[in-house]
Parts: sequence; structure tokens; C-alpha cells
Amino acid sequence: MSTTTPVSPSVVKDITRLLVSYATTALVALVAHFGFHPSLSVLALVTTAVGAGVAVALRLIEVKFAWVGALLGYIGRPSFRVSTRVTNAQVIAELTAQVAALQAQAAELAHPSQPTEAPVSEPPVASNTPAGA
Repeated sequence: MSTTTPVSPSVVKDITRLLVSYATTALVALVAHFGFHPSLSVLALVTTAVGAGVAVALRLIEVKFAWVGALLGYIGRPSFRVSTRVTNAQVIAELTAQVAALQAQAAELAHPSQPTEAPVSEPPVASNTPAGA
């Protein structure tokens, strides 16, 4: 898998942003032509949604066609770092072991085993002789 490299200069990226803004303006003008005049907050929402939609669509298409990445400022198929996080299998194994340990503790608390009698040793007998004699 090839790594992505920035396009130098990013003129294509700038042109793509410009075309997206023109397309958004054309969309709003078309809606206004039919009698609906959106407020500024609706315009901001539409602009954000269209821009995000175009970016996501281009990223999804880029996986199949690497040259589309030039529209976002990169040439080549996107590459992602391998995660060093714990996998789901490891987490499941650890949780299963914890559940088994807790179940064993619960079983021991529910039915405690009889303590075994340890042999009692006799205490040492104190002598009346001095220690240094």
C-alpha cells in the first residue's frame, strides 16, 4: 500500500473547494428560485453538509480510484497506521478470566469450605535461667 503524498502546490485542492462553494451557492439559488428563502443559519447548515458530504464521498471514492485524492490535496491511495491498541479478542479474554474469578469467589462465599485443622504446636516453655548463664 502506498503512502499519500501532498500535491505540490495544492492548486487542485483549492479549485475543488472553490467548485464546492459554487455548487452550494447554485443549490441555494435554485431553492430560492422556487420561492424558499432560507435564513443564514440554514445556509450555514447546508454549506457545511454539502462540504462534508463532498469530502466524505471523495475519500470513499479515493479508496478505489487513487487519483481522486488529488481533489483533496493528496496523490495516492490513503494509508492508515496500524493500531497498537488492544484487540477485542484480548479484551474478551481478560473479561472472561475476570468473570471466572468472580464466579469462583461468589461460589466460595455462598458455600464456604470447612477450614482444615492445622496441628497445634505447644507454646515454648519459659525457663527461669538467665539468658547469659
